[in-house]
Amino acid sequence: MAGLCNTQQVNYEKIGSYAQVSPSTVRDYFDILEDTLVAKRLSPLRPHLYRKFVSTSKFYFFDCGVAQFINKKSTENLTPEEKGRALENLIYTELNAFLSYRSLACELYFWRTQTGHEVDFVWQNEKNEFIGIKIKWTKSPNDRDLKGLRALEVEIPLKRKILVCNVDQSRRSADNCEILPVMKFIEKLWSDRLDF
Repeated sequence: MAGLCNTQQVNYEKIGSYAQVSPSTVRDYFDILEDTLVAKRLSPLRPHLYRKFVSTSKFYFFDCGVAQFINKKSTENLTPEEKGRALENLIYTELNAFLSYRSLACELYFWRTQTGHEVDFVWQNEKNEFIGIKIKWTKSPNDRDLKGLRALEVEIPLKRKILVCNVDQSRRSADNCEILPVMKFIEKLWSDRLDF
């Protein structure tokens, strides 16, 4: 079940019902995965206490290959949705490693509304500034792929909006959203060019 939950919000009650154990037992098992550094949970950003945003954390294995192995999936047999989840897991591990190695006083969150607008990663620095990062498995991003970033910008000011996808060239949308190839994003991250 943990393999199926990779990059997703974990519904402990649903898993407990399926496995015929209590939700608290399921939560304890997920705690063990986190305590042994096999996985990590990413908390949701809730910019306004008076509005309803999701409150359940997302779950990530420490390596996207682990989730594929657990699910008995080879890279050749992944659906586009599964490839997107693997890409999201890859970017999460890169962001997490970068923040740990650099010992930055930054936080990483995800953001999602009850209506389904989502930004995969929201990077907050010590000055309370934000970068929104959306991950999509597509070679031809469109306006719909930027909806989550635009919705988040209504809630909080964003220093940068970044869509990471399979495009060949970097470009910008009309409202200044950066559309970056995967490797270009990783290169910019590790060369400290994703500054606020």
